Amino acid sequence: RKMLSRAFRNRFTEIFVSELPRDELAVVIGKRCEVPPSFVKTMLAVYEDLQQHRSTSSVFLGKQSFMTVRDLLRWGHRKPGSYLELAVEGYALLGERLRKEEDRDVVRKSLEKQCQGVKKLSIDYTEDPLVKEIQAKIASRIASGDQVPSGIGEVVWTPAFCRMCALMGRCIKSKEPALLIGETGGGKTMACQVLSWALIEEGNASRQLRILNCHQQTETADFIGSLRPVRGRDVIFERICAKAGELIPEMDSALGTTEDGSGTAEGPFVKLREVLVLAQQADGNPKTLSQALRVALARWPKADLPETAKEEPDSKRRRVGVGKAKSVDSPLEVATPQMAGADSSMALARHLLGLCGAWERIFEWADGALVEAMRAGGGFLIDEISLAEDSVLERLNSVLEPERFLLLAEKPLTSLNLDVVKANDTFRLFATMNPGGDFGKRELSPALRNRFTEIWVEPIDFANPEAEHLVASQLSWPSLARPMLNAIIWFNKRVLHPLTIREVLGWAAFVSGTAPSQDAGGDPCRAAEMFTHGGCMALVDSLGLGNQLVGPIDEGDKTKNGRQGTAGAKDAEEDDGRLTAPQRTVMRHLVSQLKEDPGLRGLVEGPGAPSGALSALEGAFGNGGFAWVQSNWSADRAKAVDGGRWASLFGFAEESTPSLLLEPRLLDLLPALLAALDARALAAMLPCCRALRGMDAEGLWEQHCMERQWRLKTCGPGTGTTTWQVYVPRPP
Repeated sequence: RKMLSRAFRNRFTEIFVSELPRDELAVVIGKRCEVPPSFVKTMLAVYEDLQQHRSTSSVFLGKQSFMTVRDLLRWGHRKPGSYLELAVEGYALLGERLRKEEDRDVVRKSLEKQCQGVKKLSIDYTEDPLVKEIQAKIASRIASGDQVPSGIGEVVWTPAFCRMCALMGRCIKSKEPALLIGETGGGKTMACQVLSWALIEEGNASRQLRILNCHQQTETADFIGSLRPVRGRDVIFERICAKAGELIPEMDSALGTTEDGSGTAEGPFVKLREVLVLAQQADGNPKTLSQALRVALARWPKADLPETAKEEPDSKRRRVGVGKAKSVDSPLEVATPQMAGADSSMALARHLLGLCGAWERIFEWADGALVEAMRAGGGFLIDEISLAEDSVLERLNSVLEPERFLLLAEKPLTSLNLDVVKANDTFRLFATMNPGGDFGKRELSPALRNRFTEIWVEPIDFANPEAEHLVASQLSWPSLARPMLNAIIWFNKRVLHPLTIREVLGWAAFVSGTAPSQDAGGDPCRAAEMFTHGGCMALVDSLGLGNQLVGPIDEGDKTKNGRQGTAGAKDAEEDDGRLTAPQRTVMRHLVSQLKEDPGLRGLVEGPGAPSGALSALEGAFGNGGFAWVQSNWSADRAKAVDGGRWASLFGFAEESTPSLLLEPRLLDLLPALLAALDARALAAMLPCCRALRGMDAEGLWEQHCMERQWRLKTCGPGTGTTTWQVYVPRPP
């Protein structure tokens, strides 16, 4: 917000609008929300009580930091039926948006103090009726054979996800726009998709959720629409040719035109028939046809209408008939056969003129995703809303009001009035964002946030049992969930940017894709082996890609001067393929988990495990990194390959290097690895790639490298395997 200049303000008559007095506010809430006076009194008491406190996360908002008049109106519109429901709805609206527990305690104590009969307010969202309704609808649609969107059938109903669905379900029931704020990977988008599919779509494909991902270049046109070049002109031309063929016999019977021009028709109609014949043969120009139609329609014979119809101007009849069903006994419908023939040919000619006009247009208006959702009555999700500019978001204020309308001032006029879009009754608006502080992220303005029903999404606590349940549901070996989360907790305490649940689920997907479950005949030692490989991919390789270790480094990994090493030493380590000191610290922790964690130790030393499996794994991943990797790359060697344009990415071990992972059974790891590679390229996952050693029976490895313009060179056959040397283009 900014102040207007004095010169501009001086041209207005300024009026200061103060807060409504308590008595007037009580009348407004009672009449507008239709709630009992006793409830209104309690709501106002809570409102005044919370004005005496200040929220620690919104201290600059003053006495409005906990509650505003809009919150009072939303609270009343939820129609509570008892004091307990009044307290529950009040806490869901006022307390669940606060980001600190001490602020939520302030709201909880105020509700317990003012609501009669509510001694201790406690809400279990897992048993909430709305959550049960959503779960029942999803199960019913899945059982009926409806097509399930990706991910919805695999949702894990943790207490945190049940809380999100319960709070958003209340917003849907009350037609309130919902704003979900939380760290990345918290399930905000999935919750919107689940509720839209269960409560809004209801089998209607036109109501499917529309998602707009905001960015710093998002414009108003992305929401409401814009003019764009006409598309599908060839389809319009085909329709013109078809309608021209239909109009020729209509004109011959109604106007007396003939093929040789010997009929009784006037000159403009004879000319029109000639143009129609060319158009029917797809040999004419729609512009010429349009001109001929305009001249002919100006002289088209008018049918003799009854006197009652002649008394009304044509424009008035059109306005009266808009949106009304015509009666069967209406005088406009009573006509002779000659009138019916003239009217039908004229209507067909006008329709053909409209098609020609559509073909001649260069630009046309295309509704944006928001307008489409408002017309169809579906859900609309504004993802990462905080990335868009304030000037763009303020354009949506009218949609966030209870009337829910949008004036399309940018759309060209098609009538005397501007186009006003009124939202369908089933339309719902959602928005998600990350809290301010991250790169490019900021908080929304108080005026915009106040128009949303805000919901704070707590970040996932990896020490919580529900996180373990979520990860275990994605693993082929559920016992690996807790060791995996313990490694993430240890890692997040020592790095600049902690990892989220997305990295944990990626680690779990890698293990599930490479280590079959015990029921499927999987090997416990292989599960532990793939667990360590996935840890290398998720933890070790994340260092150096915008993340760094800020915690203590093991004494054995420090350089001689006691610090983490100079930039030159670090570059030398990266150039020759060795792990850096921070990477060795993380690697050493992963290796220690094999022996110290009971779940992992049980896999490698339990029944059916070969003797010495634990020692073999420790040896394979020990010695400061991958024991089978030999540093055989040098700058001289890179220059010798294609004049230095290709740089060696990694070299594999010599055949004499002992390792547990030099087995042909690693072949089935290849598809999962290639599926996991993304735009960060192979260099982001060096440890797992080094384990492959080029053992590729189906040519997937070669094809993968060819698609990325990487070169493969066979360094020579080994004992039953082939050793590869991979080169990638050096950046210009």
